[in-house]
Amino acid sequence: MKKIFLSLLAAGAAFSSWAASDDATIASEPSPAVINRPVSVTITTTNFGSDVYVYTWALAGSTSKEAAAWDDTNVEKYKMSGSNGVYTYRIEDIKSFYGLSDSQLSELSKLGFIAKTSNGKQTADCFIEVTQAPVQRYSGGQGTVAEPYVISTTADLKELSATTADWDKCFRLDADIDASGVTSPIGDNANPFRGVFDGNGKTVSNLVISGQAFGQGTGLFGTVGSGAEIRDLGIADANISGGCFTGILAGLVNGGNIYRCYSSGTVKASSICVGGLVGENGGTISDCYSTADVSAPGDYAVGGLVGKNSGSVSNAIASGNVSGFDYVGGLVGANYGSVTHSLSANAGIAATNNYAARFGGNNNGQNVSTGNYAWDMMPFNNSGWTRYGDHATLKTSNDFSSESVYREISGWDFENVWVWRTENARAAVTYQGPVLRSLGESQPRIFPDALFSAISSIEDIKGDGVSVAVSPNPTCGRVTVSAPAAILSCKVFAIGGQMVAQVDGNGACDASIDLSASPAGLYLLQVEMEGSNPAIVKIIKK
Repeated sequence: MKKIFLSLLAAGAAFSSWAASDDATIASEPSPAVINRPVSVTITTTNFGSDVYVYTWALAGSTSKEAAAWDDTNVEKYKMSGSNGVYTYRIEDIKSFYGLSDSQLSELSKLGFIAKTSNGKQTADCFIEVTQAPVQRYSGGQGTVAEPYVISTTADLKELSATTADWDKCFRLDADIDASGVTSPIGDNANPFRGVFDGNGKTVSNLVISGQAFGQGTGLFGTVGSGAEIRDLGIADANISGGCFTGILAGLVNGGNIYRCYSSGTVKASSICVGGLVGENGGTISDCYSTADVSAPGDYAVGGLVGKNSGSVSNAIASGNVSGFDYVGGLVGANYGSVTHSLSANAGIAATNNYAARFGGNNNGQNVSTGNYAWDMMPFNNSGWTRYGDHATLKTSNDFSSESVYREISGWDFENVWVWRTENARAAVTYQGPVLRSLGESQPRIFPDALFSAISSIEDIKGDGVSVAVSPNPTCGRVTVSAPAAILSCKVFAIGGQMVAQVDGNGACDASIDLSASPAGLYLLQVEMEGSNPAIVKIIKK
């Protein structure tokens, strides 16, 4: 009690008798307070009800200066927010609030606070420390929602990856960064990243991370925990290699949200749960894509976007090459969660076991897969697509490259999130496809060149004729063509439009073509018949 009386006397306060509560603690944000920044103080004490006011004074050298006299603080200006014993007050500008001169401000070391009521309840004196200037971290900011730490250099990103204590803070990327000097992930199993990383429409490129301990996630973010948010971030030309839980953006997501992000480059792993964007997802992924090539040929759960999903994925695309042993899918390898309104248009799928498909490696009652689409001409290097996987609804190259059809089948937000890009990038072939509106012009083309080559080849050789039978298809070499009319000729075209084989029909209704010398891949067969338009059939060469 004497300490209270002395501080009030020093501040020139008038008082009568009251009962003080010594059961009080104080915290500030930021801590310590900074002379040129706003500060919020929270006093935790016994329950004073809801009408609680703050009496406060500044200690500058030998001077103690109150913000207002004791009897003048029971007004709205000094009312604290909160209830049930937890009360908060915010000071926007320390100098003007206490009426300090420049010299007093330069000597300011502490601020004192008492929470009080108009009927005589009060806490004991509570103090917070004050510093003259913030310690500069990263390229600026305070790590809060209002003032996130600014990441604008490779050194900033390296500092973040090495500073465990900051993995629950807020960050904003303010420049495109060459991350070739970053060698360890942000977040691990013991200390997941639980903060906010706002990519701000910028790109991290040339990231190379490898060799994490078994069971630890490998990627720009190793392990992401609940409460985290990663948004509007591009990661280009990455080279990521690990054991289990390997992806370019994140190895292991145990919660949190990932919005409007993309990845490109390569992912290689020696164990399970490997994806182009995320190795294993237990959170929410929305409006993201990956063009990365993903390879884990000796193990399970390998996907173009996500290796294993037990969370939620929506409005996503994957288009890179995917290679795995089992549970291999164009978008997701093993799905035990929800995947909706997403598309796969991969350059190729390779698998050596039963669970492999254009879209998801498995398809059973343990998952939800609705409103999803896959490219019907996606190459596959096995003996044939398996019946166990999720092939989604098949769509043609023309469907995937048509903005009007795409808007209809995807149902995505093309006003705010996605934008359609048309690019005359190759002679006689126009690239068309969606990109993220927030990430600008430097984004990679999502769809593989083969998708547009297929459109070009079909247009070149024309044809909308009657049906013919081709067997076996897929084939290891020779195929037999059976037609309803006399065959004049059979021509086989590579996906780029080059003719690789031709035989004369000699007026018979059957013809044989040998493709054993041709590389594995997708081909187009044109069959010309008497009295009929040509027929066109897709052939897969194993």
